[in-house]
Amino acid sequence: MVIAMKRHELLQLYADGNRNFAQINLGQINLRYINISNADLWKANLCQADLTGANLKNTDLSGADLWKAKLSNANLTESNLARADLTEANLQEAMLVKANLCESNLAGSILLRANLSESNLAEAMLMGANLSAANLSAANLSGVNLVGGILLETNLNRANLAGVDLTGAYLMNVNFNHANLDGAIMPDGNIWEESEYFSQSSKWSEINLSSEDLVFTSSNKFIDFSAYA
Repeated sequence: MVIAMKRHELLQLYADGNRNFAQINLGQINLRYINISNADLWKANLCQADLTGANLKNTDLSGADLWKAKLSNANLTESNLARADLTEANLQEAMLVKANLCESNLAGSILLRANLSESNLAEAMLMGANLSAANLSAANLSGVNLVGGILLETNLNRANLAGVDLTGAYLMNVNFNHANLDGAIMPDGNIWEESEYFSQSSKWSEINLSSEDLVFTSSNKFIDFSAYA
């Protein structure tokens, strides 16, 4: 049963110790700077809600509808956003450290300067998303759809990009140190293969790589781009 609720009602229930708000309807509600950490918001409707600066740490938002939600500067550390709809959401400078975003829809979202280090984005949809200056160090992006994405000065240090689709993506000054690009589809549509790197290196001038910058480990799966502009 979906229950519609207003901000003051939510805050009162939370203050009384309630944490179960599964399937609640908070669509288009002003929830700026609200603190509902550790709450259960499974499949909640937060469509176009304003959660700017909200504390949502360790919150269960799996399957939630966050279409066009405002989440800039929100704290979503260790939150569960698996299979959530974050289409066109504004997550600028949001804290998403160790968050679970697997199979979530982030198409067209704004993740400018967001911190997604150690987050799980496996099989997520990020078509056209803006990840400029975002921190994705040690994040799992295996199987992610990043077609047409924008990655300007994005930190992908030690990230798992196995099978990621970067077709048509804009990459500039990206940190790929120790990143796993096994089977990744690069911006020109070709599948990344280490053996073909040197003959194709000119295609990656926008990320300023040269043959001297490429170092392989014994597994031949992890790549150290030690120099990037």
